[in-house]
This record gives sequence, structure tokens and C-alpha cells, in this order.
Amino acid sequence: MLDGLTVLVVGGSGDLGLALCQKLLTKGAKVQATYRTNAKALEDLKSQWSDQLAVFQLDVCDSQSCIDFGDKLEELETIPNVLIYNAGVIEDMPILGMSDDGWKRVLDVNLNGALNVIRPIVKYMSFNRGSKIFLMSSVAGAKGGRGQGNYAASKAGLEALGRSLSIELARKEILVNMIAPGVIESKMTEDVLARAKKKVLDTITLGRPGKPEEVANFVCHLCSPEITYITGQTFYVDGGFKL
Repeated sequence: MLDGLTVLVVGGSGDLGLALCQKLLTKGAKVQATYRTNAKALEDLKSQWSDQLAVFQLDVCDSQSCIDFGDKLEELETIPNVLIYNAGVIEDMPILGMSDDGWKRVLDVNLNGALNVIRPIVKYMSFNRGSKIFLMSSVAGAKGGRGQGNYAASKAGLEALGRSLSIELARKEILVNMIAPGVIESKMTEDVLARAKKKVLDTITLGRPGKPEEVANFVCHLCSPEITYITGQTFYVDGGFKL
């Protein structure tokens, strides 16, 4: 159980983000969830968990907004014990046809946004020994993907950032790990599954896409206070994704 823990889910309004929030709440954690533009799903969830869930608007690409957000949490005396960076976008296009804006948007949210959020939160989190950071990566970070040069680069960079952070924050007893889901049923993957479902499933040993809840179950396990000696690692939750 996660009673007594406060968990910040950055990017809580998508399919995986909501699954993370729901699982954390059922395990007893207090959850802080952010969204950029779509608050409805989180507000609906908050109506069921009003005492345990706080919802905030946050643009991870705005570094000053992230600094102000960290200061606000400190003022409210609600600095999280666990930070999960789950904000992410996808904008597939072959490299030769990819626009500068398409490259920059994906890198800004998936990689630069993580840095924008982590710096102000860790400044205060450093006083809470035993805190944890989880960066939501992807199998694309290690294996790439057709038309996913921007996405794969952002996730590979996110993992490199996490490994470096794990070294820098070890003396503060803050654990940093990465979670790399494979093909997960979500709005982000519904187009590719509609176009080439058989081809996609042939790349997965278990022969099916994963569910957001399956990723959330694993992340919640790692959030447990009993997990204290793992840092700098990437965990693949991918059903046996094959090259």
C-alpha cells in the first residue's frame, strides 16, 4: 500500500496518466495530477476522490510556469515523495519530411519539459530522503521506429537524462528510474493499430498490445517504500517487444 505518500503525475489526463492516477489512488496515495489543456477527465476523477486528488494546469514547455508550480507546492507544503514524468506527444513523420516545428514540439514536451519540471521540484524534494523519480520513456528510445526519429530521440534523451540524474541525486537518496512501455492501447496508438495491427502484433512476443493498467500496476509497485535499492534503470513493460 502507498498510504502516506504524495505522488505527482505530470501528464495525468491521457490514457496512461489516468490509469496511473486511478491505481495510485486505490493504493492509498495522495495524487497531484497535471494537465495542459484537457482537464475534464481529471476533474471527473477528482469528483470521486476529492480528498486524495489535486488537479493543476501546467505547461511543461514553459520553464517559468514550472518554477512557479514548484514554489506553489512548497507553499502548500505538498512537495511529492514521488514524481512521475508522463507528459508526452507524438508527431510521426519520416526524417526527410519532418519539419523543424515537428521535431522541436516533440523534443520540447518529451525531453525539455522533463528538465523544466524536475529542477524546481527536486530543489524541494531534496529534503525528503528516499524520494523517487520515474521518467516514462518508450521502447522507441532503444529500438527506434519508422517515422519516429523525433519521438525516439526524445525518449533516448530522457533515459540518458534519468541515468545522469540517478548519479547526481544518489547522495540525496533520491532514486531515479525509467519506465519504457511498448505498444499500449491508447489514443496515441489507435491510428497505427488501425492501419497495421497484424504487423504490429507480430513484433510482440505476447501477441497483443498492453493495457494502460498493466503499466500502472508496475509503476505503483516500484513506488512502494519497500523498493529502496534500484536506481538508474530502464524497465521495459512491452510484452516482449521484438526488433
